[in-house]
Amino acid sequence: MNQKHLKNTISPRLYRSGFALCLVLLCTACASTPSPKPLWASYDTIETVYPNAEYIARIGTGDSAQTAALLAEGALGSYFSHTVSSSATASQSMTSAAGASTSESRTIERTVTVESLMQLTAVHKTSPYFDRAGNHYVCCAYINREEAWRLHEARLFSEREHFMAFVKAAQAEDDSLKRMLLLKKTREAAEDYLAALDFARLLSPAKEAAYAKDRIAISRLDSEWTKAKTESVMLVTVTQDNENRIFRCMTGLLSEEGFVLTAKPFQAVYKVLVLVEPNKVRHGDMLTADPGISVSLSNGTEQVFSYTKTLERISGFSEAEGFVDKKIYAALEDELRASFLTELRAILK
Repeated sequence: MNQKHLKNTISPRLYRSGFALCLVLLCTACASTPSPKPLWASYDTIETVYPNAEYIARIGTGDSAQTAALLAEGALGSYFSHTVSSSATASQSMTSAAGASTSESRTIERTVTVESLMQLTAVHKTSPYFDRAGNHYVCCAYINREEAWRLHEARLFSEREHFMAFVKAAQAEDDSLKRMLLLKKTREAAEDYLAALDFARLLSPAKEAAYAKDRIAISRLDSEWTKAKTESVMLVTVTQDNENRIFRCMTGLLSEEGFVLTAKPFQAVYKVLVLVEPNKVRHGDMLTADPGISVSLSNGTEQVFSYTKTLERISGFSEAEGFVDKKIYAALEDELRASFLTELRAILK
């Protein structure tokens, strides 16, 4: 039956109503047709929109548009965290300047707070797209490398200036122990600078390469610190020692730490004066002691390190003073082994 015959068969009003209904259904069908999936919504095609040479982009999916957006930004942060952490672990072997027979290794592990770095970086996000096939929302978070570099460069410059200030101070310091202390602070500044450098490398490897000399300088800090240590030749003197027990203990600890010791005063750069104070008091047949020990490390003109401890009271019979002395010096040795190097390392390492 053709359209003309159908029109003559039914009433004109009914015909017009049916035609209008078909038109509405057709428009509704067209309106409900899903929009094509954006190219950025899949890692297979994302580079056609955000090429890796110009952008860093990551995708997030969620049951809501807000969740997808948050997860996309989180995926971007995780990418930086993982990549920086993977490239930031390095091992370096160093040989003591005093002799090639021994070497010490130090593993540098840096944990970069990527969130703080990304706060200075322009992170953009697409409008979330609802993927009917997956029944979830998809969002893409991305960074324009050139734009991010411009924002990050100020942070990089600031960290470099902070680091270089310590480098210059350490290089200008003649006192080896003071130089060790400055090199310790330099290493701390280097950690922040390396974090900024690692982030910069992700943004633009070519531009970050201009800072290669600074990375070399940072890699040498440990060997410079070790060299300063071997230059700190020490002479140990102990007062009120008992059978040289404290002398042996102190020289053993300093040697263990890698310092060079000498018995010749003219060779010593530092003098380590250890003062033992048994503090014994007699009470009739009884003997009590509140032993103490102090260590002064000086370069001849000023004291660069000091250590003082007072131990718990020790008691015994006066007629067994030799036994009390053994207890006093044994306690002093134990205290030195337990805390001396810990306090020395706290300021130097």
